[in-house]
Amino acid sequence: MELLEEVVDLGLPSGTLWCKYNLGVDSNKLLTLKDWVGNYYSWGDPEPKIKLSNWDLYKWAPKGISHELSKYVTDEDFGYDDCGTWKVDNLTTIQPEDDAATQSIHIGSYNFHIPTKEQFEELIKYTTYIPIQNYKGISGICGGIFKSIINENEIFIPAGEYMGKNGINNRNLYNTIYLWSSTLNIQRNY
Repeated sequence: MELLEEVVDLGLPSGTLWCKYNLGVDSNKLLTLKDWVGNYYSWGDPEPKIKLSNWDLYKWAPKGISHELSKYVTDEDFGYDDCGTWKVDNLTTIQPEDDAATQSIHIGSYNFHIPTKEQFEELIKYTTYIPIQNYKGISGICGGIFKSIINENEIFIPAGEYMGKNGINNRNLYNTIYLWSSTLNIQRNY
């Protein structure tokens, strides 16, 4: 697989290339919303999830408790290690071994990773956001097109679904897109 088949150059000043599809998407099968959404992941865990149930399956909450985390801890009230000691590691960006994109995509020497807060901010600054329903004429495929103001190339991000403790929940209403960055505690709503 060639790198240029999988990425879009939006002409961004940083040179960041954006993937055409979410992780787990089969570009030969794009008929339903699930096809466009791809895999589900917990933040900082490169393994796809079939089911999430609050904290009990989260890699960094080994006891299944939200306030006893073993990694990516910036508050001493939440850090916990196997010895029962409270700790803070002050990691605020997903490390490569915990990055789903880094661990899943291997094309040439390009270093794929979940976008950082700064990369999302650059995407927003240098693109026009176009909410869309029925993307490519397919009913129920809602989301947004980010069209470059530099070279007019574009990417589509599905409004899709998210997985919570009660299974898959629909987020198609109002074409709202919720995106994770690799930076801890960042949320953007569109």
